[in-house]
Amino acid sequence: MFFLVLYAGLQAMPKEFMEAAVVDGATAIQKIRYIIVPYLKPLFLFIIMVNVMDAYRIFDNIAVMTKGGPGLATESLMFYNYDIAFGRMNMGAGSAVSILTMVGIFILLVPFLYMTYKEQTDR
Repeated sequence: MFFLVLYAGLQAMPKEFMEAAVVDGATAIQKIRYIIVPYLKPLFLFIIMVNVMDAYRIFDNIAVMTKGGPGLATESLMFYNYDIAFGRMNMGAGSAVSILTMVGIFILLVPFLYMTYKEQTDR
C-alpha cells in the first residue's frame, strides 16, 4: 500500500515543477529533495498514521500461530488485552488496558493530524 499511495502521488504531481527544475539546471538529487519530497510530505504523514494504527491491530496472527508464546515473546498489546479480559476473566483490567491503548494511539496521532490540518489550511 505504501508504494501504491506514493506512486499515485507522483502521478498527480504537476509536470511544470519538474520542467522548471530541468530548465534551472537542478540535479536529480536536488529534484528529489526540493520538489518531490515536499510535494509528497502529506502522503508520508498519511502512511505513517495508517501504519501506527495498523501496528495496534496485530492480534489474529499471534492468536492463531503462537498464542503469545514462547513465554511472552510474541505477545502484542491487543493480545495482552484479550488475555487479560477473556483468558483471565478480568473485564475491569481488560477495559482499563483498552482505554489506555486508545489514549496512547490518540497521543501518537495528534501531532500527525495537527500537521496535516495545518498544511491543508495554509494553502
